[in-house]
Amino acid sequence: MRSLNVSGTLIILILSWLAPGVVHATLQFNATVDRIKASQSEAIRLTLTVTSTESLNHVPSPKLDLTAFDVFGPSVSTRTEVINGGVSVARELVYTLYGRKVGRFRIGHATIELGQGGESTLSTKPIDVEIVRRSRQGQVPAAADADRQTVEDVIFVRAVADRDTAYIGQQVAVRFDLCYRFNLRDVGFAEIPTFTGFWVKELFAAQRLSPKEEVIDGVTFNVAPLRRVGLFPTSAGTHTIDAMAVSCSIPQGRNRGSLFDALSLLDDPIFAREQKVLVRSGPIAIEVLPLPEASRPVAFAGAVGRFSIRAEVKPQQVNVGDPVTMRIDIEGDGNVQSIPEPEIRPRGFEVYPPSVELEERQTSSGAYGAHKKLEYILIPEQGGRLQIPAIAVSYFDPEVGRYQTASTAAFDILVDAGDSQHEEAPTYDLTRREIQQLGRDIRHIKPGEMASGSSQPLYRSGQYWVLHGLLPLAYVGLLASQRHRRRLEGDEAYARRRRARGEATKRLSVAAAYVEHSEGFHGALREALVSYIADQLNRSAPGLTRQACRQLLTESGLDAQLVEGIDGLLERCEFGRFAPSQSGVAQRQALLSEGEDLVERLREALS
Repeated sequence: MRSLNVSGTLIILILSWLAPGVVHATLQFNATVDRIKASQSEAIRLTLTVTSTESLNHVPSPKLDLTAFDVFGPSVSTRTEVINGGVSVARELVYTLYGRKVGRFRIGHATIELGQGGESTLSTKPIDVEIVRRSRQGQVPAAADADRQTVEDVIFVRAVADRDTAYIGQQVAVRFDLCYRFNLRDVGFAEIPTFTGFWVKELFAAQRLSPKEEVIDGVTFNVAPLRRVGLFPTSAGTHTIDAMAVSCSIPQGRNRGSLFDALSLLDDPIFAREQKVLVRSGPIAIEVLPLPEASRPVAFAGAVGRFSIRAEVKPQQVNVGDPVTMRIDIEGDGNVQSIPEPEIRPRGFEVYPPSVELEERQTSSGAYGAHKKLEYILIPEQGGRLQIPAIAVSYFDPEVGRYQTASTAAFDILVDAGDSQHEEAPTYDLTRREIQQLGRDIRHIKPGEMASGSSQPLYRSGQYWVLHGLLPLAYVGLLASQRHRRRLEGDEAYARRRRARGEATKRLSVAAAYVEHSEGFHGALREALVSYIADQLNRSAPGLTRQACRQLLTESGLDAQLVEGIDGLLERCEFGRFAPSQSGVAQRQALLSEGEDLVERLREALS
């Protein structure tokens, strides 16, 4: 390990809360990294070491800005040495860092405040590191050169877009694959792209690895699909698809000639040591072109792709007042939802709002496509030969670079205006949806007073007016319920906030089950709090560090005292994960109660 900076020896006075008398101790605070240059898939191990001639039980957690990195840890260890009769106690915190982006970055000062009022402060000097982009050359070292293999030689995330240039609204299909050569464990998403500048349609998200063998640059890899999305650019310019990061554990190579290599029975991955790695895909730049202004139809509403439209009308011969059903099917490869509902206003008809169904599918190339079905009910109000005009849909076809228009045929409807009261009403094969739609127009015949069994008019009844008063309230409630349901389906951030409290309760109950057992409690409590913050602020929970939580909560304008409370709880959970035996049942129960209280206070602050 290369030592990059060592702070000067600081002689400080341990405050009276450490001991009743005046005791002098020598403290040193050092920071080292094992490398100053790494690729995005190579770990940089940052070690913070506090050395003292006294006990280190009361040394607080250091404050350190690591927002430029994906952070794992820290792992904590303590060692005691006796040199020339003197005792030296050292505590090490090891952070595993992965660069988020390519470039030069600075690991800032790590500081520790000592004393109840922070009268004394220890700090390290900043460390400059460089994150480089390492492209795979496809030449994996031979077995004799296995020690020279890098992470990218055995595992990487591949991101592929089906095009690098697109028009506004044109679909860009992107897939992410995990390519690896060894058995993996503990695979999980560490960072999910935000796809800024695109409307996103999820096509596939892996729940488990389902690999297939594929030869890449002459080397056989297991290739497992991770995610596939359809992206629709919303504005012109150059947009970048951010990287996807995946964390996992891979077998760590053993020294050649060891006992394990000599025994085939033990040459199994289960006996090999594992290495925690984080790999990420490279960014993809998409150049987005504006739609041409020339020859743009007046009715064009933004649909880009290839679409077709067809319609049918039944029956085409009816009496005045009898329903006519018009079905319209719009289908295509592209964002069908960008096509608005056609406005149908034929002369001589009363038209009801349509019912809409959307059937989503994938094209043969794995892209997004859909089938939109609309049903209209038209009621003829006059007799004669009435016409339903043709319905047209305008769209831009990016393959030919021109605006196109698809249209249906016009329909003639023969309406008999004769007196149909003395004739048998014709029957039609109506769907349930049509019956429900027409049910709003049915008016019940009011029975006579003798038939009703009451001599008092209905409008003088108290129940009558109570019922009429409840109907508007029921209607408002139905509208609110439908609006809430549509928002849950279309607004992911809103849906996560609505479910956040329930999910937090479930996770806190998991932590409560570990109170009696030290192992697992602190990790479960930390996950409950971090996941609740991620749900409330619509962020990805994997890879969300304590420092990132503190920054997000501060940017959200939360009270500083609440932020400090959450940060302090997360800090104690981090240390508790690596030293679980140092806390008793009563301490864990108090920590759980504090976590429940912070979740409730956080809910009130963000609501």
